[in-house]
Amino acid sequence: MLAKQTLKRFGVLCSLCLVLVLAMMLVACSSTEKAIIGKWEKADGGESIEFFKDGTAIVESEGGWGWTVTANYEFIDDNRISLALSGLFGLAGPQVYEVEISRNQLTLTSTDGTIMEYTKVD
Repeated sequence: MLAKQTLKRFGVLCSLCLVLVLAMMLVACSSTEKAIIGKWEKADGGESIEFFKDGTAIVESEGGWGWTVTANYEFIDDNRISLALSGLFGLAGPQVYEVEISRNQLTLTSTDGTIMEYTKVD
């Protein structure tokens, strides 16, 4: 009888732990996806990227050859994003970046190790 009660308590405890872990994963994922929404500008002011809730983005470059490109993005997991630029900029296919957001700082690290740092301007 005691073994059945212990086993039942263990099962309940395991279920609660599973629910807690799943909830934490959901919060972690959604917080990064929500935090990226808005306009971000590079430290040198030469480029900005604005992420929208619908999975689209606008990348703008200033200067002599200033350009604007639309893009689609999606999170692959909690800290990686796939960014597909439109037009000629998209010929290389979607680019994958590691995403790190700390307060108003966004760091995108490409698969080749290039680091791009942005500050939120909204």
